[in-house]
Amino acid sequence: MLQVSQNKSIIEEKSFKFVNLSNEIEYMPIRSNSLAYTICQVPVIYSLSDKEDITVITMDGSQETINGHQLNFETSQNIFNRTNLIKALHVSIKK
Repeated sequence: MLQVSQNKSIIEEKSFKFVNLSNEIEYMPIRSNSLAYTICQVPVIYSLSDKEDITVITMDGSQETINGHQLNFETSQNIFNRTNLIKALHVSIKK
């Protein structure tokens, strides 16, 4: 269960529970001042930051950071087609 303040962000560290594409229950740690949800069973974690970017984490553990808030076509297709190649998205937004 997430504790949410009036500004709708997590005010203390919690675990985010979700079902992955292999239909397994997973838990992902979520820092304070973050928000988590899934798109096509891929976790998306928004966090307050001093920058604006998206870090794409793949199933093989590699990471790609994209400046701004727009995913490329290939990454979007991998998410929406449920290819099980994308493990998570970490989105940083300015405070």
